[in-house]
Amino acid sequence: MFWSKRKQGDFSAELESHLQIETDRLHEQGFAESEARAAARRALGNRTSAEERFYESTRWMSWDLLWRDIRFGLRMLARNRVSTAAAIVTLALGIGANTAVFSLLNAVLLRNLPVQQPRELALFGEAQGMGSMDEFPKASLQLFSYPFFREFRQKNQVFFDVAAVSSILFTTHGRVAGGANLEKIGAELVSGSYFHTFGVNPILGRTLSDADDQHPGAHPVAVASFSWWQRRMAQDPAILGKTITIGHTVYSIIGVAPPEFFGVTVGQSPDVWIPLAMEKEISPGWNGLEKNLFQSLYVIGRRKPGVTMEQAGANTNLLLQQIIHEYAGPQPSVKQVEDMQHARIDLTPAATGLTHLRQAFSAPLAILMGVVALVLLIACANVANLLLARASARQREIAVRMSIGARRSRLIRQLLVESALMGLTGAALGVLLASAASRLLLVMVSTGSETLPISVAPDA
Repeated sequence: MFWSKRKQGDFSAELESHLQIETDRLHEQGFAESEARAAARRALGNRTSAEERFYESTRWMSWDLLWRDIRFGLRMLARNRVSTAAAIVTLALGIGANTAVFSLLNAVLLRNLPVQQPRELALFGEAQGMGSMDEFPKASLQLFSYPFFREFRQKNQVFFDVAAVSSILFTTHGRVAGGANLEKIGAELVSGSYFHTFGVNPILGRTLSDADDQHPGAHPVAVASFSWWQRRMAQDPAILGKTITIGHTVYSIIGVAPPEFFGVTVGQSPDVWIPLAMEKEISPGWNGLEKNLFQSLYVIGRRKPGVTMEQAGANTNLLLQQIIHEYAGPQPSVKQVEDMQHARIDLTPAATGLTHLRQAFSAPLAILMGVVALVLLIACANVANLLLARASARQREIAVRMSIGARRSRLIRQLLVESALMGLTGAALGVLLASAASRLLLVMVSTGSETLPISVAPDA
């Protein structure tokens, strides 16, 4: 806008320069000053018309007109405060409700994990089971043993890497940095390949490695989550090397995960990640790393480039049959043979992570999304009726403007600008409303004493 005004001023200055040159030339020929000036003006022509033609030929004219429409629209909205406020509030409620519900639906059902190339991840089974089972594999497997994971990771040919994570998030108590009081700590047991499989790099220190997960009880180390580091340690950069004492074992913190990474289970947010090799120390009464049929782990693999889910599934089930035949021994029973014939692993996409919330809330959230979408349509219909009533009251104004030369397209644009101003204002208020409403919805669906650790803030 300021650039266009400067250019307009430059053009006017150029006209004045030409006018002065012509005036000086005529004055030198013997004309009086006033006569020379008048003759120069006649030779130049209508200066105002020339400036208008210059203005209309410039590329910023449309932006200038739009700015005028915006200013006029703001004045018209201010003159009709009651109807304007009613329209904006109606839109804010409709847009806010939709944004709030969709933010929760997006967080629970749609949002990809904050890891590298999440669409390459494949979950073994559907993660429908929790806890452990101790029976020969049959039907579609959901949980897996630690020996199976280790052997599969070593022999498979279709996955870049494979990770295992305990199906149970251990909520335990320990002492942080040698403190005297016990504190509640959420510890998740994961394989040494966990962070490498997901492509997650630490912001401090290092993550777990295969060396940390080789020998049971040999490497008491932990990786802290960013949220726990921020909440408990006030983002102290000297966290590396500090200790967490759980039971009789002292764990050394070796790294901090990035702020966006909460793990792979939506609705859970571990404080620390500890190697699976420390399972017996974390859970003395419930463990079985050395048992072939102690199935308590979720397994997730990252497919190699160019490998389809079908190819990965075929190789996975071939390896499954080989491994469980080893478990059955050289002379399997009739029951084991029958179970082996039905045992299989169904690979499912894991881009959106694991969550037990989907089973509970997918249908209610879809229904609620439909309801609030209908509410938005009703809100839009009400605002449309309100604008039609305002347009009827402005018939005289529109007629006068058309009678003095305003084109139909000019009037339509003016009305559209006014509608856009109301819509944008309603949308801005709706997003502010959604920020609070999303949090309220999350509190309502959280069945425990604490709110589910899910980010429901509206994003782009």
